[in-house]
Amino acid sequence: MVSRNNRNINFQKKLFSWTNGKGQKVVITSNPLLAESIYQELIKKYHKVSLFPHTETLPYDFFSPSKDIKNLRLQALSKLLADETHILVVSIQALMSPCSDKTHLLPFNLLKTHEEVDRKNLISGLLSSGYERNDVVREVGEFALRGSIIDIYATGYDEPIRIEIIASKIESLRTFDPTTQITIQKIDSFSAMPPYEYALNQKGIDLFKKNWRNYF
Repeated sequence: MVSRNNRNINFQKKLFSWTNGKGQKVVITSNPLLAESIYQELIKKYHKVSLFPHTETLPYDFFSPSKDIKNLRLQALSKLLADETHILVVSIQALMSPCSDKTHLLPFNLLKTHEEVDRKNLISGLLSSGYERNDVVREVGEFALRGSIIDIYATGYDEPIRIEIIASKIESLRTFDPTTQITIQKIDSFSAMPPYEYALNQKGIDLFKKNWRNYF
């Protein structure tokens, strides 16, 4: 009789052997917990591995996915679009869930140090794409304004970004700790992505109403 431990070892060997091959790979599991477990094993050996998590909500549910799950899903989708993923791990539940149009997932603004930026257009773009303005940025999907400083916790990033604008030019871009609000390191550029998988601007609302009437 083969023990469960031996079966797991054999499965890992076959999995690593298969994922070593050329081309992009998709690993589909029977449930979200198994997807998370396999992802944790693969990320130890490979760099370009992404997990597309399940929303943990049911269709037509009154609850929304957590901001962390939304961020992870958008990260995985954006990496696929940018061809930065060699192995995608996904449960059958996540695979069968609705997915946003790829045009919605493209970054709406690319910011670089020492380049000119229209502050009003940047703020307008953040608001129209679904970012919420707060006094202090602590969670993904928030931004804050303080004089020449704009803080953004952009989707797809592990840390929020602090933008310093002087005379319509980006003086600096820095990551910072959302708990202490202390800057961590300088970066040269960053792209802001929408905080939601689906457009919540007027265009998105109109499209939803149109489709709702057509289908229901």
